[in-house]
Amino acid sequence: MDRLKEFIGCGHTDIEIASRRAAIRRSLKRAVKGELVMKTKPERWHDVAPISTNPQLLELRWRHHTVTPEGATDHQVRLYFDEPRDEPTIMRGLNAHEKVSIEDQQQQIHLAERVRVEGTEFA
Repeated sequence: MDRLKEFIGCGHTDIEIASRRAAIRRSLKRAVKGELVMKTKPERWHDVAPISTNPQLLELRWRHHTVTPEGATDHQVRLYFDEPRDEPTIMRGLNAHEKVSIEDQQQQIHLAERVRVEGTEFA
């Protein structure tokens, strides 16, 4: 979860940091309660979506828009996780990152899959 912590505090105002922290906390609290909505149709609003190339991996997204005198920036964070078959009420975090590019995102998905299969931990 170090990557989430890095994203939350990456040099922005205290208000932005508090807002990011609160958004992530709200999502994770909803996950604990089993309240996240799974994507079932392309047009349906959802919290969680299976990865199209690997439906065993699930993705939780956060987006934060930052405006500075230099311009606007859109920050996107992804948390990849699974729900073990023998423990379907458990959300097992596999990888988290700030989306930089599609290529980077694909590498992060592959890392999450490796963690899922090998049982190693991510940093």
